[in-house]
Amino acid sequence: MKRVIIGMGSNVGDRAAHLAEAILRMAERVGAIERCTRVAETPAWGFDAPPFLNQAVVLRTYLSPLELLDELQQIERELGRTEKTRYENGRPVYSSRTIDLDILDYDGLAYRDGRLTLPHPHIPHRDFVRDELDELGVRIVEDTPDGTFHLEYLNC
Repeated sequence: MKRVIIGMGSNVGDRAAHLAEAILRMAERVGAIERCTRVAETPAWGFDAPPFLNQAVVLRTYLSPLELLDELQQIERELGRTEKTRYENGRPVYSSRTIDLDILDYDGLAYRDGRLTLPHPHIPHRDFVRDELDELGVRIVEDTPDGTFHLEYLNC
C-alpha cells in the first residue's frame, strides 16, 4: 500500500460537514485513513473569497496516482463541486468551492503529466499546507535553487 497525503479545503456551505463527509468517502473508497490534522480556518489563497476550513489526512491506498485523482474528483463532484480551476494567460484563476481535494504527496513519488504533478507544486507557497505537514511530522526539503523539493517523513 502507498502512503498518501490529501489536502482538503472548503469555503462554501457547511464547511466542516463537507470535510467530514470527504473523509468518510475517502475511507470507504480510497483507503485506510491513518491520521488527520486539526481543522484550521485560513484566508482564501490566490483570490478574494470567504475563508476556508482546511485539513490534511494521511491514508494508505492501493490506487495508482491517476486512479486516486479520478476517485477524489468524483468525491468532489458528489459533494457539490462544480467549478474547476480555470486558466487565464497561463495562470490559475481560483474560485470558491464546497470541497477541494488535492494529492499533496503520493509515497514520495516525483510525477508530472498533463493532469497531475507530485508532490503538489504549491506546497512551498501555502503556509497552511506547511503547517499541516508540520503537524503530520513531514518536512519540506528543497533540493535545488530552482525550487524543486521533496517531502521527508519524520514521524509518519
